[in-house]
Amino acid sequence: MSEGDSWQQMAEAARLTPAWVSETNVVGATFSGLRREMKQALCGPGTPGVARWMHGARNDVSIIVRPLALYPPGSPGGKVHTHTTAIAEIDPPLFAGLRLFSRDLISFYGYAHGATPSGHPSIDASFITVAFDEGRVRELFLPHGLPDRLGEAVLQASRACSIVVKDSSVEAIAVGPHARLPVVDVDTLVDIASSIAKELSSRSLRLTHTPLEVTARSAWERLAVRLGLSVDPLRWHIFGRLGDVEVSAMLDGSPPAVSTTFRARFRQRLPCPMFLRRGYRTKAVVGYWSDGAAPGYPELDSLLVLASPHREQARSLLESPRLRELLAAEARTSNLVLDDCEIVLGRGGFAATREIAERFEALVAIVDLMTPPLPTAGPFR
Repeated sequence: MSEGDSWQQMAEAARLTPAWVSETNVVGATFSGLRREMKQALCGPGTPGVARWMHGARNDVSIIVRPLALYPPGSPGGKVHTHTTAIAEIDPPLFAGLRLFSRDLISFYGYAHGATPSGHPSIDASFITVAFDEGRVRELFLPHGLPDRLGEAVLQASRACSIVVKDSSVEAIAVGPHARLPVVDVDTLVDIASSIAKELSSRSLRLTHTPLEVTARSAWERLAVRLGLSVDPLRWHIFGRLGDVEVSAMLDGSPPAVSTTFRARFRQRLPCPMFLRRGYRTKAVVGYWSDGAAPGYPELDSLLVLASPHREQARSLLESPRLRELLAAEARTSNLVLDDCEIVLGRGGFAATREIAERFEALVAIVDLMTPPLPTAGPFR
């Protein structure tokens, strides 16, 4: 049986949809970021340089299953997948800056300095917990100040696999390359991750909101109304269309680890694949892409890296001096990512309403320069 056939059978047994995803940088991504990367990187079976994923739902929880390459620090590593993880969404996110992981993962992730006990004896015996909102974590695992069944359930699940809990996801990780993992293990991983995530999602809705948090949510809601956009206050998400440009602002994490992500979608896909990123060299996104290099414009070369299979064509999209001025200004204060579908700005900290409005204005200006309005402008995919 081929690797593809085996993956197809595992997906069917787990009641999930198989997908072929080009290699993307998803380290540390929130669940919504992981889902976005997956959708954006979907490609046909047999395409070089792709990984096999699965996606779907279990227990009314969104699920992604994907292979992992975990190696202890200092090991040679490589591209061989050593583990498989089932990732279940916590919705709405916890906004606690949480990272709780099984102690058997220390050899891969290292020891978390500044770890803080959760207060639940079962969890603290087997897990390392880091959080920026310790009160919120204790409220999750010690409702009314007493340990309850959730901590015991997480401990019990960790006897079958490694567990990682973050603000927006629960991961159940098993050793074994994904092509050789028994079907029953994939199904078990999905059940474990989705069950824990569903309970955490339920508790997230009941968490106490501080007066400062209530005031900030109200400010975001007023801004959305003023701009004619929609708002989801539970998820700290403002979204909609400014004119004919689709924009979004979303909060991730909790102080002091909070970050805000801004997005604007181009009116139509750019004529060639490209990745323009700040601060690091990009890996090959598709098998034949080369690593990123300087864009070739003085105002951008010290800030951004450009990767594309058609470098000169991609470079020609940046010819406008005004466009380069806007990109450079945003890249100085944000982690800028621009591909052939959209532009994303990520920055640490909580964005006040004035900054959100200013970022939206800059993003719309960039979209106007890269994809001018068309008589039939609208979604392209």
